[in-house]
Amino acid sequence: MNRLLGLIITILLTINIISCTNKNSFTGFPGSKIDFYEITLPDSCIEISYTWGDSIKPYISNSKLVLGSYDNIETRVLTRFVNIPKNISNISNVKLYFTTYKNLLENETEISVHKITKTWNENQAGWENNTNTSQWENEGADFDTEEITSFFIQKTRLDSVIVNLPSSIIEYWIENDSLNYGLLLKEKYPQRNTQFVELYSTETYSNITAPILEFDYEKENGTSATYKSRAYQDTFIHNASQFTEIDHDVLSLWNIEPKAIAIKINLPIESFIEIDQNISNEDDMRHVTINRADLVLTKTDEDFPFTNAKHKVTTYFLNSDLDNQSYFDKGNLLIAHTTTDTLKNNTLNLNITAPVQAYVSKLKPNNGLIIKSDYQGMDFSRINFFGMNAENTENQPKINIKFSTFRKE
Repeated sequence: MNRLLGLIITILLTINIISCTNKNSFTGFPGSKIDFYEITLPDSCIEISYTWGDSIKPYISNSKLVLGSYDNIETRVLTRFVNIPKNISNISNVKLYFTTYKNLLENETEISVHKITKTWNENQAGWENNTNTSQWENEGADFDTEEITSFFIQKTRLDSVIVNLPSSIIEYWIENDSLNYGLLLKEKYPQRNTQFVELYSTETYSNITAPILEFDYEKENGTSATYKSRAYQDTFIHNASQFTEIDHDVLSLWNIEPKAIAIKINLPIESFIEIDQNISNEDDMRHVTINRADLVLTKTDEDFPFTNAKHKVTTYFLNSDLDNQSYFDKGNLLIAHTTTDTLKNNTLNLNITAPVQAYVSKLKPNNGLIIKSDYQGMDFSRINFFGMNAENTENQPKINIKFSTFRKE
């Protein structure tokens, strides 16, 4: 009986909702209607657009170790292993294992391995600094110039890299535990072009893909054993310089030598009046709901590395007015929306619904927007998009808006 009563109530409510819904709307009220529209704003509505250079910083918890060089930027890998057993002997078969994420080497490349001679923090180390508060004595990290060993990586190597190490490095760490700052790997002869490999880091938290140090040894009681451990910490450093200019010709999202986009759009009431003639003044804009707004960027034909399966981009509100500044402090930014795209086609659709609604509703001042890759510092991945100066207007940035208006008849 209770089930039957519940079913009757549900049917009556459904009939009531349908009766309150007219042909112009999905839902509504008696004597009202909702109209839906789509517009593409004219090019003149993009008032300002350009590329600027963001600050250089490590990508925290990076699952990649980038080793090699690209576009006159060199990268070096730092890795450290701890909890090496004491009072052992007959150390042998010392091997360092890396798993390849992407191999973009153009030739067989020789890598040298060196002993690091100064402490470092994996979330803070850079080309000039070993922590946030101290510097390396030499740019590019402090290490013994005499290599421990060297090895070659083939350009066709897609699975793993195995490095044979001398037992003397393990013996040194056992005798000088406080001086175990780990190992540095670098390209022996930097090529300054597309000559790099991406290895999985210990932040994969996998005993299969993370860097592994392994060796055999003999315990005090004469029994044999094997040490096998994932890296305690690792990172890579690079010598990229911050881009300090602005570029109006292209709109760039780069990870190393990080570049970001600044853009300011106008939302003239005339664009809405042209579509919905019931809008006649600014006060009528309060009836407008932005259902979806996209900034559509078209990729250029430039051949850049891009080694990620997807791209994650965040759009930020600006707290102060955009006026061709060459840098924006994070304290001046407020997150608006994050977009994830596989970039399988030549366009990137950025969801800017929240900013457009905020501007239309006068909830926030239209100071402009900042668009940044969430993967800054992760790798050499780069994308350039056409700017407003593109010869083919079809390639210029576009703003598509779906909106609805609600009013009483």
